[in-house]
Formats: sequence, C-alpha cells, structure tokens
Amino acid sequence: MHKETMLTRSSLRKGACACPCVYSSLCCPLLYTKTRLAFSWSPCRAPHSTIPSISIHAPSLALSSAQLRRHACPVPLSVARTGSVSLQAAAGYPRSQYDKDTNTPANQAAHKTAFFTGSYAVAFGLALTIAPKTIFGLLFRSETVSSGWIRVGGILFTLIGWQYLGTALGDRKDQGARGFYSASVWSRLALAAAFVLLVAAGQSPPGLLLLAALNVAGAGAMYHALRGGRGTDDGTPNTLNEEGEQADEG
Repeated sequence: MHKETMLTRSSLRKGACACPCVYSSLCCPLLYTKTRLAFSWSPCRAPHSTIPSISIHAPSLALSSAQLRRHACPVPLSVARTGSVSLQAAAGYPRSQYDKDTNTPANQAAHKTAFFTGSYAVAFGLALTIAPKTIFGLLFRSETVSSGWIRVGGILFTLIGWQYLGTALGDRKDQGARGFYSASVWSRLALAAAFVLLVAAGQSPPGLLLLAALNVAGAGAMYHALRGGRGTDDGTPNTLNEEGEQADEG
C-alpha cells in the first residue's frame, strides 16, 4: 500500500518529511524549492527498517547531486531527467543511529576541546592586538619587533580561534566540516579588514594589503562554493527551478 501527500516549501522547512522512519535531513535538498512536490512511499515495516525507496514527482524537473551536497544531506541521491527523483535510504542507518553517532562521549569531548582552544586563541589574539608590546613582552623581547607586526600575529591568532569556534559550534549542529567552512568566510573577511586598518594607521607596510586581498578572494570563493554556485561542471542545474527553465526553453 502506498501513501501520497503534497508538501509545500513551508512544510518542508518545518521538517514534515514524508516517512517518519527517515531522518528529517531527507527533506533538506528541497528547502529552496518553490514547486509543489508529490511524495510517495512504502510504509515502514519496522521502526528501524530500511526504507525501500522514496520517489519525488515533479513534471519536467530534476534534482542534481550538487543540490544534495549543498545541504549536506546524508541520503544517497539518484538523478533522473525523466521528471522524477529517487532517494534511497542508507541501509541500516536510521535516524536514531545517526544522532547517536554524532553525540558520543568522544565527539562531545572533541567539541569542548575545540571550543576551549578557540576561546583562548581569540582571547590571546585580541590581547596581542590591543596591547602588543605588553603581552608580547611577557614571553619575548618586544624591542626587536614592531607593534604592527605583533598586531599582525595577534590578528592571525584571532582568526585561528574563530575558526576553531566555528568548527565546534557547527559540529554540535551536525554540520560537520561545513561549520569550519562557514567560519572561514567571515573570519577571513575580518582578517582582511584588520590588515587594512593596520596599513591605514601606518603600523604595517602596504604589502600587507596583498594578503588582505587574497583573503577576501578566498572568502568569496568559499562563500560561492557553500551556496553551490550556478551549476555543476557537467551542466546539471543546482535547483529544480533552473531545470524547469531549461525544460521550458526546450
């Protein structure tokens, strides 16, 4: 016996997945879809059984693998250009096991360690930036290094700290490496801004602006990659809407 329902963009955002036995991240590739989709599925035989298949029907539309990667959805995707997309649930990997794997004592300890490392790196980096000679002089001879270069080191320390914090917070939300990637965007933009201020204040040479520009470019590239770009290398569109536009043109 098959059941069918119509899910809108708002209901998908609320986590209203078609089958209660599949973890909610199954819905994640469709969060930005403006088209009403028909979900059909076979009822689960047991609370932790493998779901045979789930089909999403949308005439003349297809979902690309890049769309799946953008939302870090752990369910394998099979793209079909015939107007339907098949999702196959991971065998023997129900939601309860997925949550359990990301909340083990070892992972929780890693979160705490990363958060602690990021916190003291940010604190030390800010201290070096605010009072370079005083803080640097506690460990080294500050007479041999200018305040500008000490501040550069403090800014880099702060950058590393923010990325540790972003990774720890993202991992707690089951985002995995995406937490680090996101943190690297705004932390590198902040790094570039700080370098520009140092040069403007006359505490660092103009050559530092080159590093600022490289970090802005790197942050922009990462931001674009996280958003998924406009399409994949093989020409497959990233969104259902782009596929629909191509179908209309054809």
